[in-house]
Amino acid sequence: MIQGLPDEASVLVKRLSEMHGPGHLAVEENGVHLYLPCPDCLKSHGASELHKRHLAINLSKFFAVGKFRNSRLDGSFERCAACMKHHTGGKGQGFRLSNLLSHSRYDPISVRMPNITPTVVTEDLSTQQCVIVDQHGRTRPEDPGDVVPITSLSTDHPAIWYLQNRRLSPARLFDQFRLAYCYREAPEDNSKRRWHKRMANGFRDTPQNRIIFYGDIDGSQMTWQARILEHEHEGYRYFFHPYTSQWVAMEVKRGGKWETLFPDDRHGWAPAKYKNAYSGRRNHILLGYDQAIRYNAARPVKFAFVSEGPLDCGRFGNPGVALTGKHIAEKQATYLIGAFDFIIFLRQNVKDSSNLKLAQAVKSTVGAHRTVYDLFPDERLKDFGDTDDSAALHRLGQLTPHMQPPHRAAVIRYIQNFR
Repeated sequence: MIQGLPDEASVLVKRLSEMHGPGHLAVEENGVHLYLPCPDCLKSHGASELHKRHLAINLSKFFAVGKFRNSRLDGSFERCAACMKHHTGGKGQGFRLSNLLSHSRYDPISVRMPNITPTVVTEDLSTQQCVIVDQHGRTRPEDPGDVVPITSLSTDHPAIWYLQNRRLSPARLFDQFRLAYCYREAPEDNSKRRWHKRMANGFRDTPQNRIIFYGDIDGSQMTWQARILEHEHEGYRYFFHPYTSQWVAMEVKRGGKWETLFPDDRHGWAPAKYKNAYSGRRNHILLGYDQAIRYNAARPVKFAFVSEGPLDCGRFGNPGVALTGKHIAEKQATYLIGAFDFIIFLRQNVKDSSNLKLAQAVKSTVGAHRTVYDLFPDERLKDFGDTDDSAALHRLGQLTPHMQPPHRAAVIRYIQNFR
């Protein structure tokens, strides 16, 4: 039996897994979710999707439980599934569950990939989670482990090399996100639901040997994100190993696509580029928020750069904030509306529609109350994390003639003082 759901939920989960592959169940703030390989991603990206599992199905919504008790009345229960990578299903409105179960649309996973066992792991959320109460009396996620400020590392440290290789300033990122380096992970603890997924070649999905971005809200450390260190060289992609502390080639580029060098490793290879805080409320937080507030404190016109992830807005330093994902939640929009007179949304040049959908969501939420400007990197680059400071400032300068006079003056002052 699945927590809070009727008995038939277990039967449904079994059917979905037999159709689409191994998955896991998680009880989250927004309901009980089943995560499975997305059939579209499995077709386009291959076996790596078996571990990434971008298809999210809100079972609470389907069964009209809790806050979704009216979903059967308004018909929304049928569209309770979506791909987290492309944020679509069907015609962009989410997958219909009946379509996901349709044998006329999909062959069972046993036909498509005969060696795959369709099992589902259930997370136990009945025990204590990884949270503590801070000095302000607020509940926040526990730390990722033992960390040191990024500015304390030697110039030849791999984390410093990674940032400088991307032409990013460690000192600026420290001022913006309190950027740190995790040299020892918090130990695994099943009673707190803290464990590190095993992966190929001895890797684990751990914050150890990653750089840590913090999200501070009103003086409380409300979340963190751990960014894996990686780089490309002569057709190979190297990752910094969390336990050997060596750069290890894990992927090779073939036919324009990255493929694992360890296809037969039973643990698979699907590292999270960004690992979020255990028990963190990711969609309630903005990375760099407190620092952006301080930047604007004495300024008559207040603004912020807003991006999907921290390295894009890290190109601009303060006052840049990151949404920590491809969605903007109501709480995040409220923070932006309450703190800033206008925002500059940092766009990406990507083939899929995810960044466009995020930009539209930002404009429909924040844009209803504040002016939102779109800023694109050079068309030859994917995002602002791939450019350099001078090119980023040049693009920003090109935007200023299209701004309202008070906003233009604030941005010109920012450019003049940039360092």
